[in-house]
This record gives sequence, C-alpha cells and structure tokens, in this order.
Amino acid sequence: MPHIDQTDKYTFRVLWSDEDSEFVGLCAEFPSLSWLAASRAAALTGVVKVARQAVAGMVTDGEELPAQNRPPRRASRSPSTWRPRAGKA
Repeated sequence: MPHIDQTDKYTFRVLWSDEDSEFVGLCAEFPSLSWLAASRAAALTGVVKVARQAVAGMVTDGEELPAQNRPPRRASRSPSTWRPRAGKA
C-alpha cells in the first residue's frame, strides 16, 4: 500500500483568475493558501507544496490539523427512477 500523507486527503482545485491572468491553485482545508501559475499543473503542484509545508509546520508546533473537507454525498438513483429526456435524437 502506498504511503498517504495528510495532504493527500485534502481537496485541491485549480481555477482561472481573470484578475491575475493566471491559474490559481486552492486547498479547501486551508482557505488562506493559494498558488498562482501559468499552467493548471504548476498551480496544483504549487498549492500542494505550500499545503504540505503548512501541515509540516503545524505538526512541528503541535497544532491540530484541519479535518478533511468532504463534499456532500450524492444520493444515487436507480435506472427505474430516471426520467426520459424531453427531446429524442
């Protein structure tokens, strides 16, 4: 089984910032952290790196780590409850 560190359990996303004309990487568990970069991949890599640094600092200082931000679970529907689409091809 691979090693999973705490930040592997966190929620990251990358958005385009019109204001900065760059991609911004965000972490739901650390709303004050962000990373700007010219590409999606670089923004994600950057925000993961700073989140790992924040976690390491918190562990060193004996602080409690933020809990994993879990999105609400969607209720699944069985095929018998699906409605047909209005227009058929």
